[in-house]
Amino acid sequence: MRRLLVPFLILAALFPAAALSGSTAPSDGTLAVRDARGKITLVLRGSLIGRFGNGTLKIEDLAVNEGSDPVVRGYEKVKWGRGNAPTYSGKNIRFRIIGGHYRVTFSAKAVYFSLVGKGRVLLDGTGSVEDGVFYDGFYSLNGAGEESLPDEPTWLLLAPPPPPPQSSG
Repeated sequence: MRRLLVPFLILAALFPAAALSGSTAPSDGTLAVRDARGKITLVLRGSLIGRFGNGTLKIEDLAVNEGSDPVVRGYEKVKWGRGNAPTYSGKNIRFRIIGGHYRVTFSAKAVYFSLVGKGRVLLDGTGSVEDGVFYDGFYSLNGAGEESLPDEPTWLLLAPPPPPPQSSG
């Protein structure tokens, strides 16, 4: 009898976990930016990690003491604005923001980052045929394919991907 009890208890413990794992869907959106040039504004609750080659990065904490402090490395100058919102400038800047509610604004070249969270994004690439700038980088929103940064300011929503279709089996 004891020989049957142990495998039965193991199966009983695994069954609720397996049942719950199939029913949960991700609740956060994603954004990946590659080699972007222009102005990008993020209003987000989530996590952001990346770097850029040359430009400025402004970080406004919209919910103080919620999440960890942003980490910024490699900047040449920092200027403090209203409400203790720092603006970092320089070359080869790396950054990490984990948790919290922030407004992050880039005005930079060679921007690479990954973001997971909720919020909205303003993308404005500097590409313009009239100005002779044909390349302004790429972005992928919520798991979709890569697209060129828009040449006009465009607001986008970070949203979770649609749930996979349920199998009828």
